[in-house]
Amino acid sequence: MSQFRPLGSNVLIQPDSPDEATPGGIFIASKKTPNTGVVLAVSDDYSFDVCVGDRVRYLPNTRLENDDGTIFLKEDAILFVING
Repeated sequence: MSQFRPLGSNVLIQPDSPDEATPGGIFIASKKTPNTGVVLAVSDDYSFDVCVGDRVRYLPNTRLENDDGTIFLKEDAILFVING
């Protein structure tokens, strides 16, 4: 788990891997970075439309990357929650 705690309207997200697996289980590195991930944490002092555990799609180039692979972004950079 990440050691970061978001403040204000920031959200901590674990982005999805850009790698793709073939039906045979071989991973192919993708040149395109997906703009989807899972919400890991939200600030305690702000009301959010997303919850921890939601899978979301966010705008490209709106994130701050951390050393552990997680990212911070503003809630308004999240486009929608992916159901299912």
